[in-house]
Amino acid sequence: MKAATTLPRLLQRNAASFGSRTAMREKRGGIWQVLSWSDYASLVGRFAGGLATYGFARGDRLAVIGDNRPRLYVAMLAAQSLGGTVVPLWPDAESDWIGQVLNHADVSIVIAEDAEQVEKISAVNDRVPLLRLVVQTTAHGMRQIEQDWLKSFETIVAAGSGSTDQSEPGDVALVLYDHATSGDIHCKELSHAALLAAAETLIATEDVRQSDETLAWLPMAWFGDALSTLALSLSMGFTCNCPEHPETARRDLREIGPTILIAPLRVWEDMLTDIDVRSAQATRLKRALFRLFRAVADRVEHQREAGEIVATPLKLKHALGEVLALAPMRDQLGLRRLRWACTAGQSLPPRVVHDFRALGIGLKPSHGAAELASPAWEPAHA
Repeated sequence: MKAATTLPRLLQRNAASFGSRTAMREKRGGIWQVLSWSDYASLVGRFAGGLATYGFARGDRLAVIGDNRPRLYVAMLAAQSLGGTVVPLWPDAESDWIGQVLNHADVSIVIAEDAEQVEKISAVNDRVPLLRLVVQTTAHGMRQIEQDWLKSFETIVAAGSGSTDQSEPGDVALVLYDHATSGDIHCKELSHAALLAAAETLIATEDVRQSDETLAWLPMAWFGDALSTLALSLSMGFTCNCPEHPETARRDLREIGPTILIAPLRVWEDMLTDIDVRSAQATRLKRALFRLFRAVADRVEHQREAGEIVATPLKLKHALGEVLALAPMRDQLGLRRLRWACTAGQSLPPRVVHDFRALGIGLKPSHGAAELASPAWEPAHA
């Protein structure tokens, strides 16, 4: 069904169908900023028109680098709507690796989040012959704005008055590069059709709703982010939230209380550690209650995994523990509303899955599109 369309077309559909609903939120200065589907589509159209004014056309390639930011997603969809391809770069990558990727991918325009990322690009600018423009999305630290090679996000938007969607399902939407530090670089090309087919698989196997909320936690260069924040969100029309900084993501998670979540393995392991720390620091009574009911929940989960029938007395203890200990714990973590969650790119150890399920958190070792989340990286030969 949706494999016959494209990411930009789904954006236009969402703007027309429920334009006032929230598409994205971004936390800036401690305040959540809201972007509706109508505003999202309008901004993509104007940015696409600006890119076209600066010579971006079908078959061209644009790179984005930075943390999860609405303006970077806008740039991605704008480039794709012009029939172009997007190359998300790892935000912690060094300049030399970035230069390699930009050359291999034939990137002509880079959209960078801030001055720090612009510095990385400028360090290899003279080694990337096709690169003709860098766009900085934030004004902080903006320098040399009058230089031909560096423009602000606002300048590009002002240069465009909208554009006609030119995307096709078979167009290469993304080129994802393995985050290798040495040796040959490897990449994977994904079309609109492939991305949306992966989203359809997930929708068919999991409970995904238009009312859902998620946190954009994965790096934009990771397939899991493209699946969740782009393909799945655009297919279903749910809300994606961008944390203020990677360092504040856990705090932002508690404020949002997502209903679905795809996060790296380290996040889940860190949460288990956090639970142990919080338990150890609690008052003696709370610590005793949590340990008691955690042990009960662990027994219940072991019996469920073994296919055994849980006895009524144990069920009653578990229900009491849910009220007194487990639900409050999930609330402190920001996971009280969470229906299901999974990792991306790495396998979850059975121990981690078991511990979270015992705590009432529907963490899954994999999902319907897990095979795509860890693509077989192909050598990238120029």
